Amino acid sequence: MNLIDNSTSVLTWSSVLTWLPLVGGIVAFALPFLYTIVKDAKTRRIEAEKPHLEHQLKLYTEICQVVARLASDQIEADSKRSWELYWGELCMVETLGVETAMKEFGDALLDNAGKEKLQGLSYNLAHALRQSLESGWGSRFHFRWLPGMNRQSRLPIK
Repeated sequence: MNLIDNSTSVLTWSSVLTWLPLVGGIVAFALPFLYTIVKDAKTRRIEAEKPHLEHQLKLYTEICQVVARLASDQIEADSKRSWELYWGELCMVETLGVETAMKEFGDALLDNAGKEKLQGLSYNLAHALRQSLESGWGSRFHFRWLPGMNRQSRLPIK
């Protein structure tokens, strides 16, 4: 019986060793091929979304600048433009977080909130904008601090 068991074992290993190079070759061919397909699909998705993301970035940058100016000085033109963006173009591209932050800032603006409250809401909006951009572009944005800015308080140095 021992001889039969050994021959069966040898036959099994012989089959495995016969098929192993074929399976290995298929896997070695398939993995890079599948990786290329996934990578190309991701690239096509980013390229398809690029016009929307660029428009979103442009509007987010503008509203961030306008709101920051409003938080420091009540300028009529900036107030008008912020409401134009609020009721118009931003609705096309904003995420829920940006919408919420914009609503809070708009409500405070209508209530004639103080400069300090507007600055805090402007700061919150800037973070909501950045988070939206990060999720859309799929990477972390790193903004450099401007000269003359205090990094801890995020307010101009006096």
